[in-house]
Amino acid sequence: MPNQSPTDQPYAPPFGAEHFYLVPLAWLQGVAEAGDLDVRDLLLSNVVAGQVIFADSHDEQAWHQDEAAVRPFFTRRTYERYRKALLARGLLRKYQPSPPPVGVSKAIWRDLQRGIKYLVGDWPSTPWLYRPRGYLTQRWPVWLGNTDVASRWVLLALCAELGRLASSGPPLPTAMSISWRQLYTFVETLANATGATVSPAMVNTQLRKGIQEVLILGAMTTVTDDSSRYTMTLTTFAQPPQWSLPAIAQRCKMDPAQDALLLPLVRDLMQIGWEPVTRLPRVWNAVQDVRRSAALLDESDLLDLQKFLRIQRTGPPLRHDHLLQAFCRHQQRAGTRLVGDRFLLMAQEIMVAAATIDGAPLLMPAATAHGVDATQLWLRCLRAEGLSVAAAQEILAQTQLIISQEQADGLPLLIPLPCHPPQPLSIDFGFVLRANQLHGRLDYSRPFEVILRCRRPDPRLQLDCRFRLLRQRG
Repeated sequence: MPNQSPTDQPYAPPFGAEHFYLVPLAWLQGVAEAGDLDVRDLLLSNVVAGQVIFADSHDEQAWHQDEAAVRPFFTRRTYERYRKALLARGLLRKYQPSPPPVGVSKAIWRDLQRGIKYLVGDWPSTPWLYRPRGYLTQRWPVWLGNTDVASRWVLLALCAELGRLASSGPPLPTAMSISWRQLYTFVETLANATGATVSPAMVNTQLRKGIQEVLILGAMTTVTDDSSRYTMTLTTFAQPPQWSLPAIAQRCKMDPAQDALLLPLVRDLMQIGWEPVTRLPRVWNAVQDVRRSAALLDESDLLDLQKFLRIQRTGPPLRHDHLLQAFCRHQQRAGTRLVGDRFLLMAQEIMVAAATIDGAPLLMPAATAHGVDATQLWLRCLRAEGLSVAAAQEILAQTQLIISQEQADGLPLLIPLPCHPPQPLSIDFGFVLRANQLHGRLDYSRPFEVILRCRRPDPRLQLDCRFRLLRQRG
């Protein structure tokens, strides 16, 4: 990190003003809130020769207003609060236009002063960080959220390490690595500079949270053979966050097999809604709620939702809950979906399910098949440890399902349902068997049983089941 004044020669090779802006460490003193740091970043990115100049295309107001397809950095109130604090501390001074020099017309002088909002205060000689301009142009602060500064401190530590590595001169390294200890030392320095009482445990907590969020956004990755070291490439901030699916799964405590198909969905909801990384658990909970509501039972439902989300990408950002609610309404307009209660089947030689998991008699979700366009049996495999997906597929290939219902003469009506083994990812996610052969034969108003016959029984496999009826709107 060089030691120089902003109005001398602030940019030293390999750092150029086109791709980087200066962040003096003096400006990081006392920063304890995300909005405060974001306002400082915005102002610093517009410093030219000691003056804060906003171009016409990005004036002072544009950054904190909601644009057509993106979310704002912060509210107008947040910007005003921290801007006034910087003025009070003397880090900024309001620019007062001066009369034109002799021989310069007022029009030319006015053009020369256009966009100048503030003058930079008297900065002492101080270390500098070089922040990639893509951090703001790609609106990374929006993705980081505004709950705390943890992830921002981690990214500042990466900038500090980048400056250290490049201090020997060009060219810039294409990638860099940093250790947990280096991150801790830098974050501890910033935390102590807030003026609050800081313990090692507090620094640890903030650092772990910040690292996790930065990993999720794909700004850095963990070194394969050393979990205490992290790497970052310089192209990271030239584009929006490239969300890491493994990091998302770890943060949300997802089941790697059962939730594999939902991982891209969670990522898409975060991207389309411009949701900050801090909302990730909330988005995952919302997806699980939709799953439990039976609007997202199998791969066809998932494909419908993905298609729906692709259309939404072209419009203004919508929060995840609004998107999912809109999808459920979209499904309802297409037709009614009636879902029965869950019941379980074991992969035994012969297994009979006559009741739901709550002990109630097994019934269809409607008392008649009249007006029903499709009857489906949804199944999801519950695999015990040690049973592979391929093995589950083989068991299902040797399985037959039969619907049984007692008739008026006391004899059973037996209707077989073909059981085709699904694709590997659907084993744990869920799949649907068509059961339209029940129409006109099964009395939907009376209890029935589901019989499983398996020529390759295995106690490690259970089937989570429920019936679904589809009615299209006329």
